[in-house]
Amino acid sequence: MHHRHNYAFLWLLYTLVVYKANAKEDCSIANHSDEECTSSTITNNSESEDLDGGDTDVVNKPPTLKQLKKLKRCSSLQNPRPLYTSQDWQRLQSIYKSLGGGTVDYSGTVDYPESDAADDFIPPFKSDYTTDNKGRGIFATRYIQKGEMTYGGKKNYTFFSTGDEYRRFINELTNEEACDIMMWTWPQRNMGRDGETLIVLILDDNSLQNHAIGIKDDDDSSSSDEDNNETIMIDMTSMTDKVKPQVANTGCPIHMECGMFDEYALYDIQQGEELVCDYDKFFDEELWAEFGL
Repeated sequence: MHHRHNYAFLWLLYTLVVYKANAKEDCSIANHSDEECTSSTITNNSESEDLDGGDTDVVNKPPTLKQLKKLKRCSSLQNPRPLYTSQDWQRLQSIYKSLGGGTVDYSGTVDYPESDAADDFIPPFKSDYTTDNKGRGIFATRYIQKGEMTYGGKKNYTFFSTGDEYRRFINELTNEEACDIMMWTWPQRNMGRDGETLIVLILDDNSLQNHAIGIKDDDDSSSSDEDNNETIMIDMTSMTDKVKPQVANTGCPIHMECGMFDEYALYDIQQGEELVCDYDKFFDEELWAEFGL
């Protein structure tokens, strides 16, 4: 009697193994959509029961950004995170291109230039670790004068027009790479050829540029919130050195028409000083919802 129970259990176990193997194989078949395969990855994963803070209604839904981070175990990765070499960036660029990724042709569609950077422009910074526990960052390799270009051009920019395109790219990466990419990517309005919102990513060291607050230029008398170059007014003179927030030193200078992929020094930057920008100029977290992320 006990033997019959054992045989029945073994047969049930074998059936489940074969079923899972066939289901996994089905996801490599061309007539299955990425959404179906991604959804099955979530619902079959042992961590899928509570991927979204108690919301178990994830069947047949592609993963959100929060769920992707759980699936990739981002919270368990060791710090400090590694710096990327040129070969690492090239690998990611190759994966992006192999999935059909390309650039956006803005010619004749926008009111301001793409970039004023020369084809051989080399950004005057390098990646390294910060001394204030932020982790990675970028630092000036020489003295950079106020108004000098610090980054230019879109050759290393990548664009995703749908959530599925973005998920497909993430699924091709290692957990470590995927978690980094999800930190460095942002949705931005008016980035498509016809003004669409796109998911944007830079595949070079500029992705490591950290956030800082924006400060209004001394000679700026504008008070309109609709001004794209408007930044936050803060009385820095009342703050001690210990509590002064880090101020953005790169971006588009007040009253200057900048290429949409160009950044300039907003102040004189000393060699070895960290380059930081104001994320609020381009990043709106609520836009992730437009992509189901």
